[in-house]
Amino acid sequence: MPFGILTPEMEQAIASFVRGEHVWDLGSGDLAYAKTLLRLGTRHITAVDKEQSFRKTPPQVTFLRLYFADLLSQEPDIQTAFLSWPQNCASATPGLPRLVQRAQTVIYLGCNLGGSQCGTEPLWADLIQRDVLAHIPNRRNSLIVYGKHTGFRRLLPEEIGAISEPMLSYEDAIALASDYSSSSSS
Repeated sequence: MPFGILTPEMEQAIASFVRGEHVWDLGSGDLAYAKTLLRLGTRHITAVDKEQSFRKTPPQVTFLRLYFADLLSQEPDIQTAFLSWPQNCASATPGLPRLVQRAQTVIYLGCNLGGSQCGTEPLWADLIQRDVLAHIPNRRNSLIVYGKHTGFRRLLPEEIGAISEPMLSYEDAIALASDYSSSSSS
């Protein structure tokens, strides 16, 4: 069972980015989200996880039981990457930020507010310099779809929560994002 949720609105937003595409599910777990991505029209999925899934692997899914760092030497061409609740311990996910840097589109599902943080500082250093193509906030977890690198921009509350110490509440992150927005527009 996957951690977090994909609401119907999130699924609708994801569909336009995955339909007909080859998607890399980085940290695929039990393949529940891979199956959702297939239902949304993904042509093929390369699922990567250090643990073997005990679920039946659909024919459109290639499962790689690898650590992210081991995949780097293969220099994969990643058009679209899907990340669901990435670990926030850099030593647990070496290589993930460098894989994500190669992706043209990154679909992120996670929570960085209310006592949770998903992803490492190097991962967020990349993501906060990308265009935001879709953003659907939710108290349980938010969906953010990132595009090409364009440099720094106004941060979303979830991004502020990801790079803040200590962890922020949902309300505090919203307030900080609002303060940042109003001070940068004056």
